Amino acid sequence: MAGIRNPWASDEGYTPLSGTPVRSYRFAAYGGFAVAAAVIGIGAWVLTAQPGRLAGGDPGGRVLAQIAPVADATPDGVKVNYRNLSEPQVDSCDGRASTRGWSSVVVQVNFDWTGPPQQVIALVDQKMQALSWARGPSGESDFLPSQEWDKQLTNGTTAHTDLAVSPDPKSWTLITFAQPQGGQVSGC
Repeated sequence: MAGIRNPWASDEGYTPLSGTPVRSYRFAAYGGFAVAAAVIGIGAWVLTAQPGRLAGGDPGGRVLAQIAPVADATPDGVKVNYRNLSEPQVDSCDGRASTRGWSSVVVQVNFDWTGPPQQVIALVDQKMQALSWARGPSGESDFLPSQEWDKQLTNGTTAHTDLAVSPDPKSWTLITFAQPQGGQVSGC
């Protein structure tokens, strides 16, 4: 029965009454709709998800891995109150887009020390030098001694560590900052 066909069957091999074979355009029509839907979906994702994305940070945690050993440079046997290892985050000054960039890579340890300030500095200095950190300038924080160290990282930047007493005279903080890859928060 030429010209009569099952509407659920494929158009392949169908010859209408005119005698000219019909090619199936059903795939092309559905394929076009699928491509249009994909383009719209990707466009919506780019418009909504990409504003928070910024090239850089600390891909693979390489910078954090180089400064993380500082978290263990506290004197043996001290009570550690907290230990934070922080990857960089996209940030800005009060949400202003022109200041957007990456925060620093940070390692921070707070511990209790009741002995003389010079002794805690000497004990931490031994561990920092064993980790290949170069002793920097000494100073004062709240009229108590403080100490700094620096280390060249494999990405060419220099990480910086400070040891200083916290507001509570028996509480000391050892904090390290390293630059992330890419632009940093600026203009605050």
